[in-house]
Amino acid sequence: MSIRVMTWAFDQQIPGNLKIVLLALADNANDGGYCWPSQDVIAHKASVSVRNLRRLLNDLESRGLIRIDARRRQDGYKAANGYQLSPANLSGKPADEHISPDTTGHSHRPTVSDQEPSVEPPKSVNAQARPRDTQAKTEWEEFWKIYPRKVAKDAAHRAWLSAIRREDPHIILMGLDRLLPSLMKREPQYVPHPATWLNGGSWNDDPDPAPSSTSRDGRRQQPPIDPQREWEYR
Repeated sequence: MSIRVMTWAFDQQIPGNLKIVLLALADNANDGGYCWPSQDVIAHKASVSVRNLRRLLNDLESRGLIRIDARRRQDGYKAANGYQLSPANLSGKPADEHISPDTTGHSHRPTVSDQEPSVEPPKSVNAQARPRDTQAKTEWEEFWKIYPRKVAKDAAHRAWLSAIRREDPHIILMGLDRLLPSLMKREPQYVPHPATWLNGGSWNDDPDPAPSSTSRDGRRQQPPIDPQREWEYR
């Protein structure tokens, strides 16, 4: 771990869930800000699922804070990705002032056998960044794809736009990911409309408790839903 890199990561003004992933990377980085931990290791340190980790890593890259390198073993098989924590911010120089250590003009991709991975700064920070509105659209599409009850899509989209003004979309998606097993166990008519779920801030809810009783036919009894709330956002 490099104290300089760790201090830089702490200084970044980004949402907490992004910062904890950045700190997990910095904890593994060398003095040049480069590391190659597996996604399982990063997810464990950051206390997030691997699926949410991939989304957070892409967001960090779109903000120009990291660069993700695809790495290959010498036998051609895929290895853990490499992560370069923003060399422009660490060095205090614009990214285009850096000179690649590869004098042949070909980019160097580190392999598992490398003792010290080569640090190759990007040609320009945020060169591949997605526009923020495109990212927001992608996050909405992911929510709609994952949410188990697909009704009143227009109302759900309006509720989504309202919700992301109050909360980071990553936190909403992480809450849905956490609660999805509980929602999937319910019978369809007992799953809230997506607009109802969003407007109620339900991503902060606790999962359903274990069933305490069953009906005569052995099926789980479901708690009734207030009809007024169920139809409120249709």
